[in-house]
Parts: sequence; C-alpha cells; structure tokens
Amino acid sequence: MYNQLRVEFYKLKTSFVFYGFLLFFVILGISYGVLKLAPIGETGYDVFSDTVGDTSLMFTLTLFVSYFIGNDFSTRTIQNEIQIGYSRLSAMLVRMIVVLPATALFHLTYVFSTMLTVTAINGFGTEISVRDMLIKTVLVIIQVMAVQSFTILIMFICKKNTLGTVISIIFTSITCNILRNYLGEENVLFKFTSFYRIMMNSKPMTANELSISFLSAFITLIVVLYVTHIAFRRTEIK
Repeated sequence: MYNQLRVEFYKLKTSFVFYGFLLFFVILGISYGVLKLAPIGETGYDVFSDTVGDTSLMFTLTLFVSYFIGNDFSTRTIQNEIQIGYSRLSAMLVRMIVVLPATALFHLTYVFSTMLTVTAINGFGTEISVRDMLIKTVLVIIQVMAVQSFTILIMFICKKNTLGTVISIIFTSITCNILRNYLGEENVLFKFTSFYRIMMNSKPMTANELSISFLSAFITLIVVLYVTHIAFRRTEIK
C-alpha cells in the first residue's frame, strides 16, 4: 500500500490537471472578489463567511475526482494493481487519501483567494474571530470530503470514466444545488447534511448545531467509503 500511495501522490503533484484546477480557483476567487464582492463594500471576514459554505462550485470538484479515478480505470491501472496482488481495499484507500484532501484544497483555494482579494481592497473588517474561522474551515473540509466520497462510490461502481462522471455531476448538482435551494433551512434533516453547508443559514449555527453537522459529515464519509469497499469488492474486474 505504501508504494501505491507514493505513486498516487506522484501522479497528483505532476498532474497538469491538478495545477489547472488550482489556477482556476485562484482566478475565480480573485475575479469574484474584484468584480462582485469588493464593489458592494464586503470585507475580508464577510467574504470568508459568504464563500466558505458555498456549494455552487461543488460540481467542479466532482469533475476532478471523476477524472482522477476514472482515468485509472480507463488506463487499467487499478485492474493491473489487483492482478499483481494488491487488495481492492488498498486500491480504493490510496486514491481516497490523495483525492479527497485535494478537493478540500481546491475549495479553500477559492475561499481564501476571494477573501484575500477583498481584504486587499476593503480591509478585513472589525469582526475578527480566528477560532470561529478555524472551526468553520475544519467543518467544511469534512463536509466537502463527505460529498466527494459519493463520487468515489459512483466511480468505483461504474468503473467507466464517462458514465461515472455524468452520474456524479448529476448527483452533486441535485444534492448540493437543487435540493439546497428547495429545502435549505426548511428541512431540519437536510440542514445538517454535508450537502447543505454551515454558512447557508440566515443566522449563525450554535455550538450544538455545529457539532451535529460535524458528526453527520464524518459519519457520512465513513459509511460511504465502507459501502464503496463492499460494492467494489463484489464487482467483477475485467
């Protein structure tokens, strides 16, 4: 498994797609800050609160996960690993360990590039709570990874790049955009799912609500990855 992990990290750090996504989110954050948020008087802290829980770009993270895993099926990398003796569990875990933190990094790149851009123009603001920012950042990292664990599940079930990508994007768009817009705070159960996010509320969440959201996201992540392992273990590899 260690050798597999080294290979996956090497693929990531030498991937033009990975750096292309990073650059995309940097440019997007700067443009959004300059053209939209700074002109209306937002401060850096306001922007952090607005963007850290933004789910509108979740489908772009899904594209990356689909590409990263789907490409390994298309090139038969995963199939070859299994044929030479690596377990299906390790084939799944090494990709999970690499790709899920990458999606969280993309999201935070967008958040902080937007925040720093607006801060440079309008300042950070007087309402500063480092502890509050840290808690929300950690929570959203878990939530982003929980959402993208569903993409991993879909890709390991489909084992095909195009089909898995289409299904994953449809799933993410429905859960993170359509359901969020129609349900939102109106549905208590949906409010605490990974598809909703912490900052989509009209009022700040209490400590108990933040704890529930964290547990919900963490449990979702573990359960979906377990289901992925079970499903992949029972599927035929050709």
